[in-house]
Parts: sequence; C-alpha cells; structure tokens
Amino acid sequence: MPAGNDSLTARATDNQNAMTTSTPILITITSDSLINSTKDAIVVYPNPATDEFIVRYVSNFSQQAQVCIYDVTSRLVKRLYVMINIGKNDILVDIHDLSNGIYIVSFLTSNGQKYSTKLAVMS
Repeated sequence: MPAGNDSLTARATDNQNAMTTSTPILITITSDSLINSTKDAIVVYPNPATDEFIVRYVSNFSQQAQVCIYDVTSRLVKRLYVMINIGKNDILVDIHDLSNGIYIVSFLTSNGQKYSTKLAVMS
C-alpha cells in the first residue's frame, strides 16, 4: 500500500455465517510507517550452530530487545538483553553451554514486535 490517505473497514463473520461491517475510518499512511516484511524479520545463522550463532535484525530506530532461547519443552534456557541500533544489527549469542537439540530463538523488541525461528544445536 503506498503512502497517502485511505479508508479502513473491518468485516466479521460469526459461526452462523452472519456478517457485520464496521463504519469506514479514514487513515493516513506515511512513508515512515510502512513496514517491509522481509526487512523486519530475524535471520539466524549458522543453523545448525555449535558454540555460537548470530541473530541479524534490521531496525528503523534504536531500541532495546531481548533474545530468548527455549528448548522443545518451552523452558527458557537463555535470555540476553541487547540494544538495537538503526540499520543492520548482528547479535552474537554464545551457546557453548547448550546441549545438542532443537531450540526456538525468540526476538522481542521494546515496541512489542516478536519474531521466532528454530535453531539446531550440534557439537
């Protein structure tokens, strides 16, 4: 969607297929509010990893973030608090203390964006 003015309407359907539509509201989209979906995701590499891996995240502004690693039972096994700068950020995560297995890497920014991906750890 390009920058400019547009209207937003919500439509809901219940379990009996009855539909209702909201009153349209006017919204203004500015170029700084547009999100590039490929730019705002995390990349984790190398995967599989042995002693460390990198979380790559590109940000439009400076903010705090958390990198959390969960095992397959959803138990938090590691948490890092990091400062994210404008542009490309490569966050080095030391995992020499983790056992071989599959983990979920979760990245949470201070403005509430959350991204998760799988990581294989192999020594």
